[in-house]
Order: sequence, then C-alpha cells, then structure tokens
Amino acid sequence: MKIVVCIKPVPESSITMTTDACTNRNGNVIMNPLCRAALEYALKLRDQKGGSVHVISMAPKPAEKILRESIALGADSATLLTDPLFAGADSQVTAKILSDAIYKKFRDFDLIVCGWQSTDGSTAQVPSSIAQKLNVSYKLDEFSRTRSVVIISRINNTARFPSVAGILKSESIKIEQISAADLGIYKKLISPTRVLKSECHDILPRKSENINAKKLKLLLSHKATQCENINLPLPPLYTGQKSKRLILICAENDNHAAQILNMAKDIGDCYRANIDNVTDIADAWAILFPSTMKSRLKAPFIASKLNTGISADCRDLYLQDNRLIVRRTTFSGRITADIACDKNPQIATMRVRDKSEIIFAGGRGLGTDGFKMLRTIAKKYGATVGGSRVATDLGLCDYGEQIGESGKIVSPKIYVAFGISGAAEHLDGIMESDIIISVNTDENAPINKYADYKIIGDAKEVLKWI
Repeated sequence: MKIVVCIKPVPESSITMTTDACTNRNGNVIMNPLCRAALEYALKLRDQKGGSVHVISMAPKPAEKILRESIALGADSATLLTDPLFAGADSQVTAKILSDAIYKKFRDFDLIVCGWQSTDGSTAQVPSSIAQKLNVSYKLDEFSRTRSVVIISRINNTARFPSVAGILKSESIKIEQISAADLGIYKKLISPTRVLKSECHDILPRKSENINAKKLKLLLSHKATQCENINLPLPPLYTGQKSKRLILICAENDNHAAQILNMAKDIGDCYRANIDNVTDIADAWAILFPSTMKSRLKAPFIASKLNTGISADCRDLYLQDNRLIVRRTTFSGRITADIACDKNPQIATMRVRDKSEIIFAGGRGLGTDGFKMLRTIAKKYGATVGGSRVATDLGLCDYGEQIGESGKIVSPKIYVAFGISGAAEHLDGIMESDIIISVNTDENAPINKYADYKIIGDAKEVLKWI
C-alpha cells in the first residue's frame, strides 16, 4: 500500500500584527497538529497492512526540518515543493500544485492522507480540492478500500515518538525538492481570490466579577429552552430561475438557510438549492454554504470542479463593482480581511450562529468523565453542549459542537466555559454572548479577562455543586 501524506508547517509561537495588518510570524515553524495526526494514521496503517508512507509539503526551504521530523517518526521518503512562484497561493492553487506533484511522483498511490485544517488558516479547503483534482473520493476519518483522500479531523493522543533509527535516517536522507519548472509551471499561477484590504484589531476585554458556585446556580436558575433563529424568512427553492446575480444557498437546515439569506438578500436573487441536484450550477453568480463540517468539505470540492475561488468562514458580505466581497477573520480573530473572487460562480462558506439560550462548553481539562458530567448537568438547565478546539481534536466532543474561529459562532444569553483557558481562536466564537462565565483553576487564564463572571475553582467540582 502506497500512502502519501500532505504536511503543512505552521508558526510555533506568536503572530505579531503590524500597523498595516501584515503578519510577522515569530519563532520557528512546527508540523501542523492535524497533519501530525494524519502522519500517525498513515504510519499505523502501513504497520498493519504493509507498504510505504511518503510525505509531501509545499513550503519555503526552511520547512525541510519538518520533513526530516517526518522521516524520524517513520516516513519512508519526503518531498518538498518549493519555488518563489508558489508564494501567495490560495487554497485552490495550493491544491493544484500538490495534486500535480502527487500525480507526477506517486501516480500509483493507494491513499492520500491530509489533516482537516491548519492552525494558521483554518480554511479546511485543500484536502477535498485535492480529491477532486485527482478524480478520487474523500473520506472523513474513515479508511477506504478504494483510491481516495482520507481527511483526519482529530488529534491522536497516542502518537509515537521518533526512534533512534528514525533520527539517524532523518539526518542522512536526501529530501527531494520539486520546483515549479519540474511541474511545467513557468509563471505564477493566478489565484481566483484576492485580498482587497485587511485590518488588525484587538478583542476587547470585559469587566470580570468573582462569583461562587451558588451565584452561578442563581444565574442559571431561569431555565431556558432551545430557540431557532426565528423571524427570519426562508429563501424560495431554486427551480431553474435565471438572474444576472443568481445566488444559490446550499444549506443543510432551515435555520442556516435563513441566516445566509438575511446576509445576502440585498445583493442578489437568492434561492435555496441542493447542490447535487443542480445541473446548471456554473450559471450561478454566487454559491453560499454554511460553515458546517459537511459544507466545508463539499464547498471546496465544488469550487475545484468549477475551477473557481472560494472563501472560508465569512462573517459578512457586500457588493462592490458587481463583485461579491466577503469579509472573514483570520489569525484567531485578530485580522479582518475583505476578499474578492474574480471568477463566477463566487463561492463562500458563511458563519452561522447557534442561538441557544444557555451553552455549557468544556475544555480538555474535563476529560472523558468530566464531559459526561457536563452533558448530564446541561440537560438539567436546558443548555446546549459545546467544546474548545483542543477538546474536539481529542475526541471529547463532536466537531459539530466545536466553538471558535474554526468551529461555530455562538450568541447565547449565557455562555459558561468549564475548564477552557481561552485561546483567541475560542474567544472569537463567543464574544457575541450576552454573559460569559468562566470556571477555571487558573486565575490567570486568558478567558477570565473577557468574562463577565469568573469562578476560580475546579470545573468538575463546580459541576457537581450546580
């Protein structure tokens, strides 16, 4: 079995914003955690079924050290795609370069394994786009007996360490480098999407009041029930209507369809469509999806099929010079970028909000038993359960429950974070909550600065008390 693993280097430490909203990535690069999980998945599969594991990465030359780390962990070979012409590529161009290189070097592959998304971009667009360009299917966390792209969405907490033999091999092996010319590329590939402007901003803190478990129980005593995103109209069904600005809304439920319509209704003629049943999809001016896990896999596949651009996790949109301009945040909510796509149909995944009245969210510190307790107590108060990105990666909660920049945006009346430290990525998804309550043993946890109330204590003990 020949397995190809796509690896992306990401910044190890802080990202500093300059006055013009550019980013300076300080410190070293590391292997993206979900790419590390993808590598572990491939190595275990090779150990079970035999074969070989080949790592490939598109990155500047200093990223070679990440590929050597892959060899130390057990990969059989490593290839670096590096060329000045590759710089600034968006997800669709990146997918094309990777798929071209895989076809050239590993044409007889059995599986391609990719991490779901990266910590610096969180678009999750490249894996399913590679699948489309190589004319194979994609699977999420699921082994396939046919040629496909397997996308790993969870971090494996039992990953191996480098062996002595692996370390020695990594120090001596030659890392093959492939240039643009090697792939028949002699000029910079034009990305369908482009950034029009970007701005840097801070997440504003809230006044944080110390409370105890008794006060928390009082705050939660008004038992709330789930509420849908009511009072928003639904888009009409698409039955082949024609329009110069035809916008297809491909949403999985009425709530998401209504929210997207509310954002796009003044821009074009909006209709709801099942994308798999639309034969004239290329005639659309724009196609909008919700930023759910299913749609974040489907939308890039469609964009690749139509050879157009795609923007991920957009917060807003507007019309400018007859183009759809989308606005999204990056780098854990600290940069806002306005993006245009120069080809039709213009495709974007839109952030949709969870309108639960009360949300109980847990971090990795709760563990498996703590999350079981969280779910039990949440039912008592009619609360929805959520989790941090790390808790999701560790399998403590489902991806659909992940809250934050790479998960979902929530705006409940009361948001209670049990054992969540409060990375900026998570804060970006909760700041529209009316009341934020933090329960954490660490008085200096970042989330406390942005909470209305805080309890300095053990989250499991507080859950038992309420």
